[in-house]
Amino acid sequence: MQRNLRWLGVGLLALAGALVLAQEAWAEQAEQAPNVLVIILDTQRPDHVGLDDEDPQNAPWLRALAERGARFDQAKSTSSWTIPSMASVATGQYPNRHAVVDGAVPKRKEAAEQGIELTPLPSIDKSTKTLAQRFRAAGYATIGVNTNTLMMRHQGFERGFELFRKFTPTEYEAYEGDRTPNPKALRNWAMEDRGKAPADASRVVAWVKEQAGLVHGDKPFFLWVHLTDPHQPYHRRAPYFQESQDPLQEMQNAYDSELHYTDAWLRTLVEDMSLEENTYIVVLSDHGDAFGEHGVYGHGSETHLYREVNDVVLLIAGPGIAPGQSPQIPVSLVDVHPTLLGLAGLPKSAQVDGVDLSPLLLAEPGAKALLTRLRERPIFAIRSDLKGPFSGTWMVLKKNWKLMVRRESAELYDLSQDPSEQNSLHGKAPEIQSELEGLLQGHREQARIQAPQTESIEVDPETVEALRAMGYIE
Repeated sequence: MQRNLRWLGVGLLALAGALVLAQEAWAEQAEQAPNVLVIILDTQRPDHVGLDDEDPQNAPWLRALAERGARFDQAKSTSSWTIPSMASVATGQYPNRHAVVDGAVPKRKEAAEQGIELTPLPSIDKSTKTLAQRFRAAGYATIGVNTNTLMMRHQGFERGFELFRKFTPTEYEAYEGDRTPNPKALRNWAMEDRGKAPADASRVVAWVKEQAGLVHGDKPFFLWVHLTDPHQPYHRRAPYFQESQDPLQEMQNAYDSELHYTDAWLRTLVEDMSLEENTYIVVLSDHGDAFGEHGVYGHGSETHLYREVNDVVLLIAGPGIAPGQSPQIPVSLVDVHPTLLGLAGLPKSAQVDGVDLSPLLLAEPGAKALLTRLRERPIFAIRSDLKGPFSGTWMVLKKNWKLMVRRESAELYDLSQDPSEQNSLHGKAPEIQSELEGLLQGHREQARIQAPQTESIEVDPETVEALRAMGYIE
């Protein structure tokens, strides 16, 4: 009897010890900093992802990700092209403040048969900390890969990364040295390199897998993956592409096949590398693309900030985020920066224009008040024509009202009644228009954008045609 009691006592002590160890292990795991994976789908329209389709043909992995976390159906870009919008994600600032509104893109109206003009290369101010810099300062391993050649290291996009790969076959930059445009590089990327799909999802995934030691090291990781797919020219990705006798439909089918192809490789990346464990996964697009809406194809028009290019994908899943969330509120790409810091428990920056959405995602106290604030705030965007600080198209959105202002015109839309933005109410709702004009004027007055100095270069006709094929000149 005594022996049995002794063994019982030993067993209870062992059990208690195991429970203590389990609790300590759980507490240690709970205290581990979460990983962060950011995936950018260049030029991806949210209405082509198929999140609400009965058969998620184009993106089944993205559909599953959205179901595990939160989807923002009213997410807006800060611009209709990559450079400004990605600078907004990196900094949490609108283009009027980070001022990175230019890159290796010709001025459309000055493009001519014998030459086009390119502007000097602006960069993110060194006093402004990027997401990668903030995560690296917090002890994260920071790894980045970028397949968009027009995003230059001189602009600050590589700042803060411990390891960064600019993924093109020849490793060229679209600029020689610091600011000199290189038309040959642009032509190669537009016609040859993109045509051979050198920087597609399969090669990017293979490279990331090679970094498994850094990703799964002794530190949490911040992994940034920018995929150029499905940027034009659109590839007919087998076996996902479906032929059509209608040219416009065939274009959209090629576009959709790029997403399906990329979606499959993203599944491979996340599952093969076990990246979901203790990881916040964020999928977003920099802007959309037009398929003839408002008379525009692509996203190269400096007058175009309609929904087809301004609406973006934004999905967030990870620890503590309840599945199936779909907050019906307008949000902006500037919100990504403070939200990721909030989810990781890192201090916020006073430099950002965006709002930390993490209390809403994690159902924390104050989420209801935050929701009210988000419904009331204005959201901005700009598509610069590079002719001065207030040129191009400026947009402000508040609640269901959207105002776009150009040099000589303006358009006002009630999105609750006219979601496709077909019937401008300019001059027909004076009080609302006046309020939005005031908000936009205040936004403009904060602009750091300066009138650029231009550099003229000679460009061969093939290069001009390549840029036209990508939608950067008309």
